[in-house]
Amino acid sequence: YNLAIDSTLMALFKKELNRYFSSFTYVVNTIIAPVALFIIGAGLSLGLLPKFTPIMINVLNLTITSPFIYFVIFVACLTLTTTTSCSFSFEGKNVWIIQSLPISVNELSIAKGLLNVLLFIPGLVVAIIACWSAFELRGVDFIIHVVFLLTSLLCISTLGLAINLKFPSFNWSNEMVVVKQGMSTIITAVASMVLISLSAIISLFLGTLGIFILVGVELVMIILATIQIRKTNYLRGEV
Repeated sequence: YNLAIDSTLMALFKKELNRYFSSFTYVVNTIIAPVALFIIGAGLSLGLLPKFTPIMINVLNLTITSPFIYFVIFVACLTLTTTTSCSFSFEGKNVWIIQSLPISVNELSIAKGLLNVLLFIPGLVVAIIACWSAFELRGVDFIIHVVFLLTSLLCISTLGLAINLKFPSFNWSNEMVVVKQGMSTIITAVASMVLISLSAIISLFLGTLGIFILVGVELVMIILATIQIRKTNYLRGEV
């Protein structure tokens, strides 16, 4: 026999992975966005999706192009759904097990956030390829757009964790309640819609400069959310 000992983080991540795929409700309500991102990104990269007709806004002297529309769709797919908004609450009445173990909230947060990030990795890769091949972005423009996609995913993942820690709910009997109707899920959904709207408006008016500004805003949000998470020393909540 060979004795293999996983690191704490790897053990927690495997636990999150098993819990996620063992819940049909959890998967169904969070997998649509990652799959949609992959399909749209792959379709654009292979030239299978049609181009939208440019929309002229003469009053504002703006043109909404097909690459812009698809890029906003990428951002929407990355931020509209996240597993982290209910990942702590999903511990349910068994949260006492986590509370009794010598595991920090930081370690739990990394494992839960990593699950959400990995779900989007395939779609993120093809979206980046689409930025190069379909959108024909090059140089600084390409780098800024790619960084923005990455920070958007990290931002909503970290924000979901911080909000769920602030409004945990462990006393539930139906998975649908915690996945779709929990306070943290609703707040995170509203935050993601605001983020998508701001991304579309600012990038439309300011172009690459606007996306650069959005990257800075999201980095600040990630830092603030991370600080809030690190302040939590113990997973509290009514069971």
